[in-house]
Amino acid sequence: GKFAVQAMLEYGQSLDSGVVASFHNTGGIRASLPSGEVTYGDIYAAVPFDNDVIICTVTGTQLIKWLSRSNYTAGASGTKLANGSSIISTNTYKVIAISYLTENTSSYPHSAEFNTHAFVRDLAKERFKKLSIVNPSDY
Repeated sequence: GKFAVQAMLEYGQSLDSGVVASFHNTGGIRASLPSGEVTYGDIYAAVPFDNDVIICTVTGTQLIKWLSRSNYTAGASGTKLANGSSIISTNTYKVIAISYLTENTSSYPHSAEFNTHAFVRDLAKERFKKLSIVNPSDY
């Protein structure tokens, strides 16, 4: 899960969209990855759902609400962004999340959204290819 949200965060940032955090629900990760060589089938078993990856606009208050949920997240924690700056309740922020979360607007309030039409497993695959070697203790 932590690897997946990091892949999502990097993808969102590569689009120059201003994404500051990424989210994936814990129930959507269905398997651990094996040590050694990882195949696309292993990634598919871990992330089997075809949720689109969505970029949303949230207020600081909404972002803090998102962060209070039990999920995998990258880029922010509690009331701070990864760069150490505080989340300002009246500011707006871009987040990237799976459509399963963004469709639940009562738990994950947001305004505008953009569907990237990407799947998390494909972003994870590309990140594995880029890194070549992954140290599980980094996640």
